[in-house]
Amino acid sequence: MSFEKISSVIVRGVPLLPLYSGQADIPVTAECNNRCRAGPKCRAFLINYDKHMCTGMDYDSLNRGASIVSTLERTSYFEKICLSAAPCEKAWTFERVMGRELGGFDDRILSGVASRLRCQELCLKERSFVCRSGNYFIEINYFDSNN
Repeated sequence: MSFEKISSVIVRGVPLLPLYSGQADIPVTAECNNRCRAGPKCRAFLINYDKHMCTGMDYDSLNRGASIVSTLERTSYFEKICLSAAPCEKAWTFERVMGRELGGFDDRILSGVASRLRCQELCLKERSFVCRSGNYFIEINYFDSNN
């Protein structure tokens, strides 16, 4: 189990439960991550860095991407992901950037990958090059080692 991070977004239409509100001297990301990991019903959390707080939710973005909306606020959304490959030794394994694409750095192109999660697992399992990022599209997937 790990997390996928999306920066500068809010989540609409989802019940938000207070998870942590604290002092500026305690790292909010680590505290929220630990609390969500420990909560069996916490599937994701949203941090507001300016307010030094986070809210948890029993929500995942699968087939509900329209609920995640860009904002100018200093926020990050973290969603639990279960990977069959060993995740990185970090608080989150992937950072998703919505509405953007890396172009021209494709070391491998795969078709028929069923989901974004499966694409991420394939990147982690890649051994012929160091996979540092990927583009996931419904029909075709790209891995690159330049980012």
